[in-house]
Amino acid sequence: MRRTLLIVVALAAIVAVEIVWLAPATLVGSRIEQASAGALRLADTEGTVWHARGMLVGGGARLPIAWNLELWPLLRGEARLHIAPYAGTAKGPPRAAVRLHGNGFSVRDAEVVIPAPMLAALAATPPSWMAGGDVDIAAASFNWMPPAGSGEARIVWRAARLTPPSASDAVALGDVTVALTALEDRVKGTIRNDGGDLDVQGDVSVRPGEGTLLSLVLVPRESASPALRGALAAVGAGDGNGWRVEWRIPAR
Repeated sequence: MRRTLLIVVALAAIVAVEIVWLAPATLVGSRIEQASAGALRLADTEGTVWHARGMLVGGGARLPIAWNLELWPLLRGEARLHIAPYAGTAKGPPRAAVRLHGNGFSVRDAEVVIPAPMLAALAATPPSWMAGGDVDIAAASFNWMPPAGSGEARIVWRAARLTPPSASDAVALGDVTVALTALEDRVKGTIRNDGGDLDVQGDVSVRPGEGTLLSLVLVPRESASPALRGALAAVGAGDGNGWRVEWRIPAR
């Protein structure tokens, strides 16, 4: 009887491991959809939770992506994720090594290009605005484990465009560069642009529990339309140096 019981327990353990190991990648999709409040989802997934590929969908845009999730770090309460190109053979983006632990994360060797509409859907503020262009994200080493942080990241929004809900023409912003630095319990950075209808300069700050705060100074260039100049007067406080605008994205 004891031997039979041991065999049954062993078989049950093998079945349990098989179920966990072969868990479908759709489980990751449901977690992404929940964490993003429905702004992002995974489609056309192939593989398991541990090794799979699929299409990240959001804001009407699609991003092919593949990943590998390490098993053993999960036993220590952390997740280690390796993001790779969809085909698994190309050397270009997307690629990154991500470590999630508690309320913090670290990223190494990151090179990702994300469609701007996808990020706009994730931010969800201001509502109904449409974004165009692509966002390049690069970081050799970026660590944010509040109250500690270190490293730098560079984000370039190329061919940046924004269309307000009440306008038919997009506002061209050229290439917008955000340089981020992780310092203790916050991430701080500067914002600058090159080209477009507006000169954009400002700062960004991210703190746990407080969300993201953007503080910008917008100065119309010669190409700016009268409608754009009028819109600036409606959304910010003007002075001799341009219009000051603050935009807060609440923490999820």
